[in-house]
Amino acid sequence: MSPLPRPRTILGGTALGRWLVVFSGSTGVRTYVFDLGDRLEIEERDHWNISRRRIPFRDVVLMTRREVRQIGSLIGCLVIAAVFALIGLAIGQSIDGLAGLITFLVLGGPFLVLAGFRTLPNTELTIQSRRVTARMRYGYFRRTRTTALWSELSARVRAAQQVTAEEPEQILRGEVAVEAAPTLLGDLSSHVSS
Repeated sequence: MSPLPRPRTILGGTALGRWLVVFSGSTGVRTYVFDLGDRLEIEERDHWNISRRRIPFRDVVLMTRREVRQIGSLIGCLVIAAVFALIGLAIGQSIDGLAGLITFLVLGGPFLVLAGFRTLPNTELTIQSRRVTARMRYGYFRRTRTTALWSELSARVRAAQQVTAEEPEQILRGEVAVEAAPTLLGDLSSHVSS
């Protein structure tokens, strides 16, 4: 399977060699997920802080794909449209029925259209290690991209974990040399004079 074509992404000169997988924004926080080859990097930016966390593919514990609907945003859009409907109704009863209808369509109509789009499900991919979670949310109209990304990431995680699972067997058979780790006491004993 060939990897997906990805445009090179450079953000302020700090993202050299990284591929942007997804950008997600919510109130006050912008989340970027980058592909670094053998791991994913999650970068969260709020107003003052930037935090970066990494998930190596060999450490992935859980991957999920699910459909998510934005219920809170849907309810908010419907409430705002209802407020504009009440304003249009008040204008329609006091001045003219046509003026009230036009007021509602101009002010409340966009919120009804937005509420219609909020009823469509988004696809959310979640990749989790022991300490870090990456959430990638794609809109309804990018389902083919989401499915292709899911397949590619699943294959890469399986391959990385297969290699990790084979390493102890190769060490036991003597195919891979294991270096002795320095001990703390061994390091201290060389500096202490008796």
